[in-house]
Amino acid sequence: MIVRWGMAVIVGMIGAAAMGGAAAAFAESTAKLVTFLVFAACTAPVATALGWLLCVAPVTVREDEHSEDNVETSWWDQAAAAAFRDVLIVLGLVLAVVAITGSGEDLPTSAALAAVLVAAMADVGLRYAVAARFDS
Repeated sequence: MIVRWGMAVIVGMIGAAAMGGAAAAFAESTAKLVTFLVFAACTAPVATALGWLLCVAPVTVREDEHSEDNVETSWWDQAAAAAFRDVLIVLGLVLAVVAITGSGEDLPTSAALAAVLVAAMADVGLRYAVAARFDS
């Protein structure tokens, strides 16, 4: 098991180094080393979790044979479907406003995508919590 955990950490460090390298390659500044280090440090926990998922989880986590029948899956499905509808509605309205006003040229793409992602994640989490609270 120690070997699998070591493999997970190695996969995580390789993934973090790859993300840092990609960020440094596209960086326009002269501080490419700082860019590499910041991106590698920020992505290391997520990359290591991916390493755990690939190396450790297959031998330690048992899959629920009837996961589609449990109530948590039902709550998740309801929350995800409703959040998807919310995201479509909000994006449609925002796109209409931007198209009419022509004000979208000043909006950075990364900020817009991050806002959509955070809003969608918060929406799913909130809807899941509400479903769990009132359905149980």
